[in-house]
Amino acid sequence: MSISPLNVFKMYSPHMGNMTVEAETESPIIKEPSEIDFLARLFRPQRRLEPLKALNAAVSLSQNKQHLVITLVNQSLDEDLDVRINLVGDNKVYDGLSILLNSGGVRAYNDFNAPENVKVREEKLETRGESFTCKAEVHSINTLVVRLK
Repeated sequence: MSISPLNVFKMYSPHMGNMTVEAETESPIIKEPSEIDFLARLFRPQRRLEPLKALNAAVSLSQNKQHLVITLVNQSLDEDLDVRINLVGDNKVYDGLSILLNSGGVRAYNDFNAPENVKVREEKLETRGESFTCKAEVHSINTLVVRLK
């Protein structure tokens, strides 16, 4: 999937000026380190080998602490992921915005003849409470901007 800079900006700009929040993810493994990776580590001991997870997350909190921004990247080429998000502490979420960047195929790209192959979709996110679930579509970037109470 070839992504234009404008689409990337739209996905990550809600994080701008925010404070980073620690996040933990549990995810299926796409690829375990191979034997060749372990041999390469002998020559580069500073390199830490970890399995490649399908799901990555970046989380930030707005300066006024009224919005939580969660970006989920599903790197799987063949599996949608049902993601459960649990908040720690006294905060509760209510409503927000879901911004999804995806295409019909991982090799899709936009050009003058087909400018909508890779596109951003925005949807209202209706949720309340200390936890909520969402679906991270196959090979997608998902940014959730939720209001905190």
